[in-house]
Amino acid sequence: MNALRLFSFAVPLVLLALASCNTQPDAPKEKTYEVMGKVMAVQTDPKDLKVKLDHEAIPGLMEAMTMWFKVQDAKVLEGIKEGDGVHGRLKVVDGNYVIVELMKH
Repeated sequence: MNALRLFSFAVPLVLLALASCNTQPDAPKEKTYEVMGKVMAVQTDPKDLKVKLDHEAIPGLMEAMTMWFKVQDAKVLEGIKEGDGVHGRLKVVDGNYVIVELMKH
């Protein structure tokens, strides 16, 4: 009887443990940051939209520097040109930096 009692107790525990295992890959890690800076260049090739910003420090992400950022879509760059002071939002998805909003200030 002890073996049967142990078996009836162990099987549900094993099933519960297996059910709680996450076999699906993790959802993409995504975080949004505020960004402020000056536009140094704009690349409007529809296959490779980019903006080069001389940006202030982005707390929790990086120090102030000048660098290229991918742009989510062409609407983000509407009315933006070299020399503009801008502010907006930068999204980090799976380690990639993407500007999702950019406005003159």
